Amino acid sequence: MNNIDDIPTIPGKNALKDIGIFQPGDLLCNRYEVLSRLGKGGMGIVYKCLDKTSGKFVALKTISPELAQNNYEMELTKENFNLVSELHHPYIANYNALEQDLERRSYYLVMEFVDGEDIRYYLRRMKKDGADTGSLLMKLIRQAAEALDYAHKKKIVHKDIKPANMMVDRDGNLKLLDFGLAAKIHSSMSATDWNSVQEDPETSCGTLMYMSPEQLAGKWDNPAMDQYSLAAAAYEMFSGHTLFNAPNMDALKDAIKQEITEPLENVSPAITQAVAKALSKKPEDRFASCTAFVEALENKNIPTPESEPDQSEKSEPAKLQEKGFTKNWLIAFFILVIIGGAFYIVKQKTAVVQPPKPVDPITPTNPESSFPNVASKTFTLPGGEELKLVKLPNGIFMGKYEVTQGQWNALMEKNFDWHYKNRSHTVYKIVGNGNDYPMYFVSWNDAKEFCAKLNRKGYAPEGWKFTLPTEKQWEYACRAGEKTKYSYGDSPEPSKMNCHASGNKGTVTVGRMEYENKFGLSDMHGNVWEWCSDKWSEDSADRVVRGGCWGMGVKNCCSTSRGKSSPDDRNNYIGFRVVLVPK
Repeated sequence: MNNIDDIPTIPGKNALKDIGIFQPGDLLCNRYEVLSRLGKGGMGIVYKCLDKTSGKFVALKTISPELAQNNYEMELTKENFNLVSELHHPYIANYNALEQDLERRSYYLVMEFVDGEDIRYYLRRMKKDGADTGSLLMKLIRQAAEALDYAHKKKIVHKDIKPANMMVDRDGNLKLLDFGLAAKIHSSMSATDWNSVQEDPETSCGTLMYMSPEQLAGKWDNPAMDQYSLAAAAYEMFSGHTLFNAPNMDALKDAIKQEITEPLENVSPAITQAVAKALSKKPEDRFASCTAFVEALENKNIPTPESEPDQSEKSEPAKLQEKGFTKNWLIAFFILVIIGGAFYIVKQKTAVVQPPKPVDPITPTNPESSFPNVASKTFTLPGGEELKLVKLPNGIFMGKYEVTQGQWNALMEKNFDWHYKNRSHTVYKIVGNGNDYPMYFVSWNDAKEFCAKLNRKGYAPEGWKFTLPTEKQWEYACRAGEKTKYSYGDSPEPSKMNCHASGNKGTVTVGRMEYENKFGLSDMHGNVWEWCSDKWSEDSADRVVRGGCWGMGVKNCCSTSRGKSSPDDRNNYIGFRVVLVPK
């Protein structure tokens, strides 16, 4: 074991000055002796500690009190810790434990201590020593790519790749820090104390520089996010400067969304092309994996990215000529365009402008042939429980409320208590119990069985069937003809939905928020996520959930909010509602 004095802190940081919350010699959880401070981020301070039990050095990260005292967010953090702690790879720093300090009412992340320095300081030092930093950088990027692809196969995305999280150990090998969990903690802190995260330039602007456009837009996790961030870090290492030179955070966000990065100089064409492709604004335009990106850097798989469109007037003819069009064909093409444009203008002057039609995911061929022409329909389940459906303008029927525990208990052989005992995640507690509360701890498969049982028992009229809504049907019903962020407008109103900002600590009885959209549907925003019939993607077994839930921020409960979960998952924030559609 190394002598304590031999272990360096992060270059440029004097760990024995400005210790912050803890001092050297403090003993945490009666086990971890604080030696020095390694750094500070938006989620807390990182300390170098000696684990008295194992005799090894560890990195201990404090978790913000705002997050530690929020039971819902800490439960999600624990779940994510259980996932990332299973990552075992030579180029990923291990998560050892998530410790709760009852005395200080806080939590600590205990991680592998990497005896080394971040990639930027390492390369600078090696350059001063006369080393070939180009080959060293390629080696480290490949190691990072291998680690990321390993995690992606386990469906874990890092979401915070940046030079500060790319450490190089004493043997010159890479270790990725804060794998996956750091981004989850940042997300959780956004829900509990957004201002404290935004005001920290080290964790907001610094991380933002390496963030992909889709991550900035709040899209759900995908491996292409990490590839973009790795390419952004590589760009900085190759060029000596960051992707964009923005004066403030707003300008930087605009640059990430819109600006094309300046091409790299003094590197091979393969590197220039590979980095440009990995930095594509659209995820689908990047490489299939991080390893494929590295192979392109090494000129083993040279990419052929589509060039940015030329803004000059001659750009389109030039492209046509490249495709083999002759000059005569070009002349004929432009004549046709002119004639067509003139015809279009004449037609527009006499045409009657029609308002856009609403999305109509399923329109029954003849919905009234086997079902009465009614605005709503109520089905009485055993025990007198009523299942109310509302007819939508497109002809299908949807549950006015989320399926309740009372309805579930009345129809199914396994009641709410059974589902609670057989939930997927043992950390999830009951967050509302009673006949009028939404049914949760219910998997996608469970919800489908509920619909099937309604059909088997003859509740569906002839020619119709109960099922889960498709995503299109769900969003059509939620929007109720509106194009705004919420069915009532663009500004979030916590009083119209059960979300984190509403002040409730769990689910509420259906309809309690006393807001119905224009179709007469309640609780489309918040309360519980709602299962949809769709797969998340063609190659994924996960199923889509829509609408946000009681523990989410108000912005996560808008009409376009979507998530995913395994069809076998049972937890306390996903429920469902039914639709009645023609067979």
